[in-house]
Amino acid sequence: DKPALGEQRVAVILIDFIADGKAQSADELRQTLFEAELSVGRYFEEASYGRTRLRGEVFGWYSLAGTVPHCQRTREELIALAAADVPSFLDYDRFLLLYRAPSTGCEDYGLGESTHGKEPVQTPDGLVQASVSRIEIEYPLSRPMLPHQNLALVTATVVAHELGHGLGITGHANLLDCGASTVSTAPGACHQEAIADMFSVMAGEGYRRSALHVGACHKEDLGWFAGNELVTIDPSKLGGTSATVRLDPYELPRTAGALAVRIPLATPIPVTSGVAISTAS
Repeated sequence: DKPALGEQRVAVILIDFIADGKAQSADELRQTLFEAELSVGRYFEEASYGRTRLRGEVFGWYSLAGTVPHCQRTREELIALAAADVPSFLDYDRFLLLYRAPSTGCEDYGLGESTHGKEPVQTPDGLVQASVSRIEIEYPLSRPMLPHQNLALVTATVVAHELGHGLGITGHANLLDCGASTVSTAPGACHQEAIADMFSVMAGEGYRRSALHVGACHKEDLGWFAGNELVTIDPSKLGGTSATVRLDPYELPRTAGALAVRIPLATPIPVTSGVAISTAS
């Protein structure tokens, strides 16, 4: 069972804890998420090689100005705000909660969070198996663009990151620096920094870069490598010789060749449990 494959039905619920009249229009958010050339939906279609597609609707804004802070609100409370507008909550696989909030009251609450895959969620229409992603958009949600955006600006790549968790990615993309060696499993030989792989949207630095794909290991987990895209090298069968693999570009267009190589390690590399985002440029 690969729940991240095929059409993913997304309900976007907009919640405003500020209500100052400066909220981005729901139509512009709909374009950014689902319809524009560089939308989040187009991103997932490209990154999955057409195997995952987003279809969604946007509901709101719903004003909660002057009430209990967003970090003290349950996901069920926030989802229920759209009860009068959503025909049936049971029609959705993913709930994306986007909210504007004051800078005080929830200082220790992160920019975004998400379930890792689907889980039971109580809605006004009953229990549904769905993922829930929550993201604060204090700034206008911008479409991915070049040059790289400032980390302080919330971009559509932040949504792609959290929806990646919602699709089932349980970890982040870490940076592994082994100095002169490419890879080493020797204790202490490598420095590992959590959420710091600048080449993946599932890292912190990926927030400010446009349309970076998720890593090959995550694509494999999600079922996006369904043909000959992934080649596995068995070191025990090489007999001391080398192996040559031709790789196509990771992004589209491609010529139906291999995209990534998997080389099993005799000793797995331990993954750090730290979650601090690197501040390195």
